Amino acid sequence: MDTQLEQIREQQKATWNKFSPGWRKWDDFTMNWLKPMGDEIIQALQIQPTDTVLDIAAGTGEPGLTIAGLASRGKVVITDLAEGMLEVACDKARQKGISNFETVVCDVSELPFDDATFDAVSCRFGFMFFPDMLLAATEMRRVLKPGAKLPPPCGAYPTKTCG
Repeated sequence: MDTQLEQIREQQKATWNKFSPGWRKWDDFTMNWLKPMGDEIIQALQIQPTDTVLDIAAGTGEPGLTIAGLASRGKVVITDLAEGMLEVACDKARQKGISNFETVVCDVSELPFDDATFDAVSCRFGFMFFPDMLLAATEMRRVLKPGAKLPPPCGAYPTKTCG
């Protein structure tokens, strides 16, 4: 990986780990606020009970933990750069009795999964943090099974005019 990308990744990792206690404190409030976007992603992915799903840059676990409820006989792999954020996700999963998931600390630019592993990939807000968006998208596509699902681009979501 490019040295500059590595530096960005390490800075982001340190920042998210530093602030993960704050996310724990405010997670319920924040997740309720972000729920509509997660719901749209989940609807677009049309999760099946046996799906194996990858949730990229999941932070404290959403929408991956909600997806795990839909993929009841499948599995969800929740990833993030920051282990502190994933610790919050594990605590939330325990509280909700969710067991068909695992967390993996990794960078989207170097996903540690075989080609064609997942039935779907979700990524709610991670793209805005990826220093190389094309590399991230390429890695996501690599780990998807042929015919697998990615949510549509943000412009494809329903919009509402204000006023």
